[in-house]
Amino acid sequence: MTVSLLEMAVSFVLGLLGGVTLQAYLRPLSALIERRARKHWSDPLIVAFERDPSIIWSGEMDWMSFSVYIDDPSRIPAMPIGRAEWMAAARSINAVDAFTTQLKITLQARTEAAVVIERVRVVGHRTIPLDHGMILTRPTGGAELEPRRFEVELDGWGLEPLITWKNLGSDGQDNPPGLKLAAGDVERFHIWATTGYGTDQAMWHEWSLVLDILVEGVKFEYPINDNGQPFVTVAGGGLPHRMNAEGTEWVDFDPDSDTAGS
Repeated sequence: MTVSLLEMAVSFVLGLLGGVTLQAYLRPLSALIERRARKHWSDPLIVAFERDPSIIWSGEMDWMSFSVYIDDPSRIPAMPIGRAEWMAAARSINAVDAFTTQLKITLQARTEAAVVIERVRVVGHRTIPLDHGMILTRPTGGAELEPRRFEVELDGWGLEPLITWKNLGSDGQDNPPGLKLAAGDVERFHIWATTGYGTDQAMWHEWSLVLDILVEGVKFEYPINDNGQPFVTVAGGGLPHRMNAEGTEWVDFDPDSDTAGS
């Protein structure tokens, strides 16, 4: 079969146009893949965090109490006794942290590197006074658990939040250590953000963090947030406060009393 020169020319032009069009569609995808690959291989650390208490305190004695804020006290359900079950039930009714938000940070090295946690920066998103709602607490007994951690005092926006490194066994307020991590090594520490202790005004704090970390002398910034949203921690001053000591019955609770638990 003989193919005319005209048919060949038309086929060539159509093929050229199709290739240009396909390239236009593939170029953004190729650039995205390239950027992600560059970040993957250029980032010397994997930084992750956990906020689920059942994971944070896995293997530890059940000596850590938890408090949450709920905006509508009429929705208070009976709550289970277990640590993980209690927090899951609280989240199911859209409760948010009260007084303290606990995070467990994990650093994992991709290659051998000297690592220094230079600074924890707090990003304040907004603070709203509250005049309704209730604080619910799951009290416990036992000794205090004191992991290595940064403590962030959220109160007093307009000023720099006070950030303190605490390490049991040292003077309690020394500088965070420099680390020498081999490829695959893991380092963990906590960040506890606190608010509202000893104050009479209830406040809703929205915040996130940025970790400034030096790796072999090069500064990297790692944002820490709640899946792209700010964390929420409520200062419960002045709000009614209840606990469920038996897991089913709510009773009035004074967190400043000697029987409040640890």
